[in-house]
Amino acid sequence: MEYRYRPSSHTFALERKNLAQALATIKKRIQALLDSKGTPVSGYNDITVYQAVARGQQIWYEEWDRHGHNPYYGRIEYVDRTEGEEPTVVYVSKAQRSLEFEDANGRLVDIIPWNAPVARMFITHRSVPGQWDLDRVTRIGIDNLEVVEVADTFRGPMLPPLPDSEGENAAEQLFEKRGGGKLSDIVATLQEEQYDLIVQPLRQNLVIQGGPGSGKTEIALHRIVHLLHSAALSPQQILYLGPSGPFLRYVSDILPSLDAQDVVLHDLVSWLSRELGVPVRKKSASSDDALLYDEVFTQRLERWVDHYAANLAKNLGDLRMAFDVETVSGRHQGTLELSSAQVYETFATSSRYSLRERWRLLRHRWDQMVETALAGAESRQLTSYQKLARQRFDHWQEQVPRVETIQDLMAIYPVARQEAGIEAPFHRESVWALADALALLFLAGKFLGHSQHYALVVLDEAQDVPAVGFALAEQLVSTNGSLTLVGDPFQHLNPYTEVENWSEVANRLHAQHVELLDNYRSGAQIVHLANAAHPAGIKQVPRRGGGIIHPPVKVSESKVAEAVMQEVVRGKREYLGQVAVIFANKAPRDLLERFQRLKPETIEMAFEPENPEPYDVIMATVEYAKGLEFDMVILMAETEEAFETTGAGAYQLFTGISRAREEVMMMGLRHLPKLYGRCYRQALRMTKFGSSALR
Repeated sequence: MEYRYRPSSHTFALERKNLAQALATIKKRIQALLDSKGTPVSGYNDITVYQAVARGQQIWYEEWDRHGHNPYYGRIEYVDRTEGEEPTVVYVSKAQRSLEFEDANGRLVDIIPWNAPVARMFITHRSVPGQWDLDRVTRIGIDNLEVVEVADTFRGPMLPPLPDSEGENAAEQLFEKRGGGKLSDIVATLQEEQYDLIVQPLRQNLVIQGGPGSGKTEIALHRIVHLLHSAALSPQQILYLGPSGPFLRYVSDILPSLDAQDVVLHDLVSWLSRELGVPVRKKSASSDDALLYDEVFTQRLERWVDHYAANLAKNLGDLRMAFDVETVSGRHQGTLELSSAQVYETFATSSRYSLRERWRLLRHRWDQMVETALAGAESRQLTSYQKLARQRFDHWQEQVPRVETIQDLMAIYPVARQEAGIEAPFHRESVWALADALALLFLAGKFLGHSQHYALVVLDEAQDVPAVGFALAEQLVSTNGSLTLVGDPFQHLNPYTEVENWSEVANRLHAQHVELLDNYRSGAQIVHLANAAHPAGIKQVPRRGGGIIHPPVKVSESKVAEAVMQEVVRGKREYLGQVAVIFANKAPRDLLERFQRLKPETIEMAFEPENPEPYDVIMATVEYAKGLEFDMVILMAETEEAFETTGAGAYQLFTGISRAREEVMMMGLRHLPKLYGRCYRQALRMTKFGSSALR
């Protein structure tokens, strides 16, 4: 329970005054950073001071200029045991730069970043033993520069009870994801388990397995913001890979709203295409795809690289060079030799290095041998023999084929693929399938090394990423960095793979594995329907009430467009967010054309737009809709196999239902969907026997 203050209460009035004081302080500080032309002042006359101060002032100006209209989420009141018994008040902000202002009582109070250590009490509602004793947590809603809500979400036992005239007790406001449009930050209503994942140390690998609406993507994005500041990372040290362009646009507001302006979000396919310089597509029709997606394929590629390196050593043979020099101690003759055994040792024991780096190790070893053998030689002779040694090394290594570029690697990739057990022919001139593109870039890391490594790599909606993609992500992480893997294996839509146990994935990655079972997005009825459809029987816990589900209906081909459009119009009338019409695999073109002819002019509708934000209605397949959410979802079974237990149908049904926030229904084109019908009846039984009670 929480205590919500009435707008007429003394506490509400006090927070109005405090907001006015904070806004005035922000305005004054911003004005102080502007010159006579209204341009932000960026330093002092002394150039040494300028370099130290300028950027900090500029960032402070940019952040508070952005957040000045809504400077904080709320406040905490606590006693710092290291400083006495007087209570301390701090406000918790989106901004990463602190601000001090004088409140309505004349006290100097701080506005601190949401991820500062003391701000953790705003999330956990718990004291820190021996350091901070928490007395009170207050959520403050601000809209259009006005306080619109004040609620105590925690009151310590030593605080006096509040009179009824001040406010009333009410159910706690939990984190709720916004329906349609774009995803927003969740700091104001973070739960403790989410916060704990966000603030994990930089070097901690994470595998976050979360069902629909669990906040897993928000956790990953908030973690980026936290590490940008707590670990002093630059945006260039972070690589975020999402499933698609529309998904990235859907989540793109979070990072800028939390002062991570320059972090670039990439969709996996486009990023691969840029890295490799070849067109890449998400799917392939090859019968060998099951193996391409398996961890076994990655292991075989690694063995092939080791075998390739061993053959290089074998085919190179010995490297020799005779020398005859005058030294201070007399004439010195001999033969330098880099034996094939030594070459093999360098290649075989340096597997953590790329082959390019192993060649460099060999050259360095040869150079050291020359330098040691010719120690004390006359300068002109030493220079001459060093030049000869380099020529000998270059000629020696030219005996074997060298992989110097990504194009060289493309030429031998079909061999690697075949050696790894893929029998289907491969044409490297055509469009590359996702698994092959990931495997090629993984091999590029083994042969050439990567041009850049990252302190943090985030792979979001990773359930449809081949295992070699996880290995590639590991390669891209710098020595002191980490990998965060996010997704739900039970929302996988790739027909070539089986659901992988993500605890095993976490073991392979030496990562902490966390499973999130709460659903903050969908109403309870919809969660029960999704639970009934879950392919593995895993039950999410609904954290919201309500939700509307409908029994399946059969519609004729002649009336389907009218039936769907009637529900679309109703949905737009009843909900503020988007409505989605979701097909299992393929939307019939003639049906889409009929939809467009029937839609009212006031409704903006599109099929799988690159940017879904401007539209009222989205028509799409499950593959496109994965990761997005809508107020109302109309599932459209275009064939009798759609959304059924065959192939990926059960996963598609679970994923499709889970896109809905408020309402979901199912229509079958010329048939009555069976699996959905069973799930609907089971969801009704769950509600009947009291399973819809919120935790």
